[in-house]
Amino acid sequence: MARGKAKQPGSPPLSPSAGQGDGLRLVGAVAAIALGTALCAASGQSMLGSRIASGALASHGLMNRLDGWLGADPSSAAPGGEPALPPYASLFLILAAVSVVTWLAGAAWMARRQPLSFAAAAASWGLRGWLWWVGGGSWELARLSTFAAGSEGMQQFILSSPSFWIAAGVAGWVATFFALTFRRAAAYTGTESETAVARAKSSGLLVPAAEDYRVPLAVGLCFAAYVVVFVAMNWQLYRSLRLPHGDSAMYEEHLWNLLHGKGFRSYLDQGIFLGEHVQVIHVLLVPLYLLWPSQLLLELCDSLLLAACCFPVYWMARRHTGQSKPAVWLAAACLLYFPLQFLDIGIDWKTFRPNGLGIPLLLFAIDQLERRRYKTFCLLAAVALSSQEDFAIVLTPLGVWIALAMGLPRQSPALAGGDQPNRTAPVADHATDSRVNWRVFIFGAGLAVVSVVYLIVSTRVVMAYFRHGQEIHYAGYFTRFGKTLPEIAQTMLTRPALLWEALGNSHSAEYALLLLAPLGFLPLFSPGRLAVALPLFLTLCLNEVIDSPFHHVHAAAVPILLWSAAAGLGVVSRRAIRRRAVVDEPSADVDSNATTESQALWWGRFAGVSALVTGAFFGLSPLSINFWDRDSGFYWRDHYVLDKRAEVFDRVLEEIPQSARVASTDFIHPRFTHYERSYDYSDYPRAVNNYQPGVPPDTDYIVIDTHGPYSKIERPDQVPEYRDHPDQWELLPDNTDGYFIVLKRKHSVR
Repeated sequence: MARGKAKQPGSPPLSPSAGQGDGLRLVGAVAAIALGTALCAASGQSMLGSRIASGALASHGLMNRLDGWLGADPSSAAPGGEPALPPYASLFLILAAVSVVTWLAGAAWMARRQPLSFAAAAASWGLRGWLWWVGGGSWELARLSTFAAGSEGMQQFILSSPSFWIAAGVAGWVATFFALTFRRAAAYTGTESETAVARAKSSGLLVPAAEDYRVPLAVGLCFAAYVVVFVAMNWQLYRSLRLPHGDSAMYEEHLWNLLHGKGFRSYLDQGIFLGEHVQVIHVLLVPLYLLWPSQLLLELCDSLLLAACCFPVYWMARRHTGQSKPAVWLAAACLLYFPLQFLDIGIDWKTFRPNGLGIPLLLFAIDQLERRRYKTFCLLAAVALSSQEDFAIVLTPLGVWIALAMGLPRQSPALAGGDQPNRTAPVADHATDSRVNWRVFIFGAGLAVVSVVYLIVSTRVVMAYFRHGQEIHYAGYFTRFGKTLPEIAQTMLTRPALLWEALGNSHSAEYALLLLAPLGFLPLFSPGRLAVALPLFLTLCLNEVIDSPFHHVHAAAVPILLWSAAAGLGVVSRRAIRRRAVVDEPSADVDSNATTESQALWWGRFAGVSALVTGAFFGLSPLSINFWDRDSGFYWRDHYVLDKRAEVFDRVLEEIPQSARVASTDFIHPRFTHYERSYDYSDYPRAVNNYQPGVPPDTDYIVIDTHGPYSKIERPDQVPEYRDHPDQWELLPDNTDGYFIVLKRKHSVR
């Protein structure tokens, strides 16, 4: 018999009206495809015709070239600098061709894999898949609505957010394709016992203990791919002299100086580094550093540990859903999550940062918390806290969450934000459903109190002591509220209007999207856990200096977001099971039946593709547009290929003995951290020179990079020391073709 006509086990009975129903659904599919294509073409035209919107997608150079390829007339560009609008017909025809090809090819593939007719597959794929095109294409409707309403803030927000609409549309479209291709086949072939096992697991039963720490090959391959790519990128940045010293290689200098009796410091710091941060976690790398004292070691360890985040994310997602496949997708989303990747390589090319090491440690700690292994949790959380005092800002509300969600009776779901933790953990002292578990409640409350005390002692005692009483540098991030932390806190409490003005704006909404959209908004399904990150998120929104997750200050929020996403995946799975449990017999609608049983997998795929697409717009990895765009400031040839500047630098090193004290410009500064002293040659006043311009009086050599990033000096006569004091400094012969200037003090002052 023809495919799709035979009665299959578990399939609905065939009816005479089936063919007529498929015909009506085909008409609806064609209408959805036409509408989705038309809206996406309109949105694409407006995006390319707006400087703000196009700049949010890629470099202006690439977008201008795209306009030209589509037939835009440069003479029609708006006088205010807006690019020319490409013809609507060009965009529509291209998208229509993509729609038709993917619709027909997708339907053919679905019909081949399942007991469905081609017409039924085409109807289902066209209707469900292209509803996501309609959603993504509704960006243009939102833009027109905000302009009609005259809301300037919303206009800016919509114009700067096209990447999120595209990511959501593509992720939903791809996830729906996978769901219709594979899930229906499983619904036809699955046995009742398999369904029962899936329901039992999704209801909250843990995976057997013997499998607790197992990781599928797919997750291991994702881990390995991340490590290979990011270690290679980090090492190439160092070799090509693109890695900055400040807030990056300075941490390697800490270890070198500590082991050579110079204190826990770099010569950028005001003194001992504890005046900047209570951040000592990188000292744990000393045993390895003794074997290989190199910046490359720190880069390797950083990428390895950040990549290891996928393991606890997988374990937690599998625990909450009772399924492995959705957990694999979320683990992949974790590694594609660009706010995590920017802790490996920042937008300013700062690579190794100790606070990034706290992310996997806190994730492993939370995994142990869910396993009710409190002592291991405390140990890992304490080590994570040593990565930066900011982690106390999330450990405090985490303690509150533990007390309320894990300590109080299960009958109080509102206290946990609407989702309860799994209480079937294999330990004897877990809370019952009707009584308060005082041990857990006190443990959580104690964690909150200890974290608050730690934060106060770190910022008001330890850091203040090593800064000799000066206000910590954090205060400079919130100048609109005051000059000192107490003054800032008082202003926030007494002037709520000013606080709301700083928070209730499009910037805060965009910041939230940047953190949530790459995870498919899964953290929102676990609001109790997500609320743990709320105090830090509000702090990030108020930050006037570093105002995006492209740097490092959001590090402590990342493990909470990933944990919330794993729990959110379990929430959608359990909701689907509850809805399915209402029906005692198989549904007559196979599509609905299959969809219900695979909600976790659909959302896992949605999160994975969301992370991939948002990373394409915002990331710096080879999966991003920026990496391949020659007009982008992150083009791979400009940063990861050794040019002549990097090749001739070894000639400079040959002229300077390691016993020398060297002042050098940034980006070559990391190469001098193993010398007697390594001073920063820049316009920033430093404590080592009593905050005066110039170099410290004991400097033996000055090395100037004339072709490096931010270079201001191109000729020897532009160097103030050589120009103003030729009797003190000697210009060494140039054997680098003008790439570097090397000055040597004529008479040592030491």
